[in-house]
Amino acid sequence: MGTSETTIVKRFVLTLLTLVSVWMWSRGARDPRTWPKRLPQEIARLWDDLDKAFAAGRRASANQRLEFDDDLRRAKAQTEGT
Repeated sequence: MGTSETTIVKRFVLTLLTLVSVWMWSRGARDPRTWPKRLPQEIARLWDDLDKAFAAGRRASANQRLEFDDDLRRAKAQTEGT
């Protein structure tokens, strides 16, 4: 790795640590000494939130598909009826 690549990696790691620190702080973990214990808990909560969000997206997609199919059937029935 050249100097510039090393600098980029260092900046990336620093940025990542900063983002994790800010995220933990925003989740209520004000004392960094508790972070090793709390980080796995927060990550588990994050995965739960992501699972719920994906499930809601799948439900919305399924509902939208059903509505589209119904609209398509109605339009087809109207064109066949006229």
